[in-house]
Amino acid sequence: MSRINEILEVNRNLPKKKDIVLSTQVKNLDLLADVSQLLGVPAESISPETNLIELGLDSISLMRFTGQLRSKGIDIKFDKLIESPTIESWDKLINA
Repeated sequence: MSRINEILEVNRNLPKKKDIVLSTQVKNLDLLADVSQLLGVPAESISPETNLIELGLDSISLMRFTGQLRSKGIDIKFDKLIESPTIESWDKLINA
């Protein structure tokens, strides 16, 4: 393998900038995975500031998600989540 190919291979395996930013901004990466599954979109397409309503979050989905959180021992009211529907805001509520 040429030196250039070696460098390219190493570069491909480095974390992407957005992955580094996301992991430092969102403490609860399970939250990101859960929201990704709920909305049926790849986690990589959700930034911490993305308005989840724009990605298809509706009231029924949010009620279902609130129930999932409660089953994990996280008691957050529906109205708090709908006030600011972003991963960043929800993460702050969960980790408050």
